Amino acid sequence: MRAPERFCELLDRQGVHATFFANADDLHDDASALAVAGAARLGHEIAALFLPADERTRAAIGGAVTRIGEVAGRRPLGFRLLEWPISAALLEILEDQGLLYDASAPFPGFLAQPRTPYRPNPRAPAQTGSAKLVELPTSTIPFLRRRLDGGLFVTLPRPAMAALYRSLRKRTFLGIRLQGADLLDENDGLGRELARKRRALSLSSATKRHRLGELVAWLQHDFEVVTLEEAALRLAPSLG
Repeated sequence: MRAPERFCELLDRQGVHATFFANADDLHDDASALAVAGAARLGHEIAALFLPADERTRAAIGGAVTRIGEVAGRRPLGFRLLEWPISAALLEILEDQGLLYDASAPFPGFLAQPRTPYRPNPRAPAQTGSAKLVELPTSTIPFLRRRLDGGLFVTLPRPAMAALYRSLRKRTFLGIRLQGADLLDENDGLGRELARKRRALSLSSATKRHRLGELVAWLQHDFEVVTLEEAALRLAPSLG
């Protein structure tokens, strides 16, 4: 579980807290549970992650939320469905579970989704409406609508990375998704074949830590860096 530890070290060095998304099924593994518990003890938010193939019944989501709460020490208030939009039925379940926000990063329907935080329409969550839950979309590159993620910032030439960041500085909300691959390399046992397929893995972990540290420093200069839970709490009153 090197990625969570490296993220915690990087964030601690910069003096900021972030949101980690945990899949409840992974927490049956002791190493994964220890990594999540460690991040929670350092003050990071632990939110719930579901994969597209996961069962998304009321009981399954309730059980997952409970399990994550047991490991992290507090019940999660955030949710993410990886690479897929939430449905009206799922939105209802999330609200019944008392969740504060959703931060799913869908591909289908992605272009139609608002780019800034909003309250979803209970019947069509990709549209604005009056739901209790707050939607915090992953931010995108201007004009291209490609989502912002750590892999982009660690692989771009530095001048391009700086130019991209400058284009984002005046936004009122910026949500960037980081993944384990953003701080891992082929020396972490991932294999050269995988490293060849994913450019971010071909770079050394030290290089990527430096790049992401630089990005966080820029963010601290221009924004207040907070967890998604904190962002949702602050934004909710202004969203109606």
